Formats: sequence, C-alpha cells, structure tokens
Amino acid sequence: MPRFSAVSESFELVGVVNGKQLALYLDRFDDNSPVPGAKLELEVGGKKVPVSVHAPGEYEATLAEELKPGVTPVTVLLEVKGETDLLASEIDLHQDERAGAGGAGWLRYLAWGAGAVVAALVAAAAFKKLKSRRTVGGAA
Repeated sequence: MPRFSAVSESFELVGVVNGKQLALYLDRFDDNSPVPGAKLELEVGGKKVPVSVHAPGEYEATLAEELKPGVTPVTVLLEVKGETDLLASEIDLHQDERAGAGGAGWLRYLAWGAGAVVAALVAAAAFKKLKSRRTVGGAA
C-alpha cells in the first residue's frame, strides 16, 4: 500500500493509504514512542480531511475520493500538550499501486497462487509416474 512520511525535530508521522482510508501513525522522533492525544489538522491535496483517534499514537481519516495517480501534497498541523508542529510530505501514487489498493491487484496474487498449485500438481503427478515405473521395473 502506498505510504508517506513526514519528520520534524520532535515528531515522525507515517501515513498508509488504502483506497479512501488513511491510517496515520505519530511517534516521537527521538525515541519512536507513540504520541497519544494529539490534535491533527490534515490537508491532502489542499483539502482538509477530518482525523479521528484510533489508538494511542494511531489516527485515521477518510478521504472524500480515492487519490489519482501522481504526486499529492500532504500537510499536518499537530498540537499535543501545548506543543505544535507542522509536518509536510507528499504521496507519490503510481497507477499500479492504485490498482492494488482498489482491488485489481489481488488478481496478481491469485495468478501466482494458481500457478503454484498447478506446479505442485504437475510435480506430484510426475513423482507418482516415476515411482510407478520403478515399482514395475523392479518387480520384473
């Protein structure tokens, strides 16, 4: 899934895009500890996106629409215990990543799985045929 990160002297934010869903993970830069209770003001592509708390240091947002392929700017104004910071980044989304997030990417995994099953069946049949030849040849 496409990801982005933004870092300052105090904080590190990682975002994971899954279709219209956005998971945000906020940690302290110096010790990588989660930052609970932060107020986040998120803008994606110049549009404000509401953010809710999911768990300590974990936040989530829902985009109005899926991102289009290309580079989309992301800014986060955060406030926690009287400390404020502005983090900036961008999401570089490629067409193949969007397809994987939207659902068409599962076909690739299905094809690999089907290929592995076919290969295992062919190997089992060849092994069985080889074993039966040895049994027939050894009995004569």
